[in-house]
Amino acid sequence: MLSTFADIVGILSFAITVVLLIRSESLRNEIVSQKINYRNQQDEIVEQLEGFRTTLASGEPLSLKDLDDMRYALEQYKVNVLHILSYQDRKTIDQTLKLFDKDFSVFLRKKLLKNLTHLCARFTKKEV
Repeated sequence: MLSTFADIVGILSFAITVVLLIRSESLRNEIVSQKINYRNQQDEIVEQLEGFRTTLASGEPLSLKDLDDMRYALEQYKVNVLHILSYQDRKTIDQTLKLFDKDFSVFLRKKLLKNLTHLCARFTKKEV
């Protein structure tokens, strides 16, 4: 009885190992792809984020289109480089996206500027 149970557990562990090996290989390929895309678009990302910072720092009222463009760009970065971002970077992007749902004020503008400054600094970092 116990030997049958051990055989079944052994077979299941082998199957799980094979599935995890296949999954880890596909994840590795996705990470490599994201690194290549990130290297190709890094300057554009930083330039766009700095443009958003400049727009926010100007103190002028922002249109819904400006806010939507910022939200779209952040969502796009989150999706395109998800696997190479650190937990802190993903958290910053998520916090920034949540800030867009609140009523716009001077305090909110300062928080957005702070988060965009962090992301600008992060996206200037060269990935290996």
